[in-house]
Amino acid sequence: MGLDAVLEKIKDAGEAECKSMKAEAEADAEKITGKAKTEAENAEKKHAETVSAEIERLRTQELSSAEIEARKTVLNAQNDVLEKLRSSVLDAFGKLPKAKREAILKKLIAEASGEIPTGTIRCAKADVETVKKLVKYTMGDPIDSTGGFIVTSEDGSVTLDMRFETKLENIWNEHLRDITKRLFGEK
Repeated sequence: MGLDAVLEKIKDAGEAECKSMKAEAEADAEKITGKAKTEAENAEKKHAETVSAEIERLRTQELSSAEIEARKTVLNAQNDVLEKLRSSVLDAFGKLPKAKREAILKKLIAEASGEIPTGTIRCAKADVETVKKLVKYTMGDPIDSTGGFIVTSEDGSVTLDMRFETKLENIWNEHLRDITKRLFGEK
């Protein structure tokens, strides 16, 4: 065999080994690239899931906040309506016709007399003349009130508040749940 043949054989063997190494390197590169792609896809998928979960959490949180804010707005509006109603009822008490007002005062005085037989009575300016005719109590200075009176026993140990405002407040507090149901429905 000649030198050319040996060189040709070495060259062919080198090229074959080079091709083999290149194919092996390409296969390794393909595996590494495939693994990197899979890892990147998994990371991207995991990141997308994390982002989706965060978006859903924020959406739920915002929705809850909006529902709470809407509920607060409704409750504030209901409270405004209730306060206006209570105020208009009190105004109506202040504008009662004289006969109706006198009938209410008679009932209140009878109730007060049962608890405090003697003492001092202080009444709303609008009721002074009527109360003077109906009571045996000592008349005190008029009070600032829509109507009604305050009676204090002679020794000052017992005071009875029979003002329209107080009576309304007591009735209002006792029946607020029913009033609310009637105005705004069952809750």
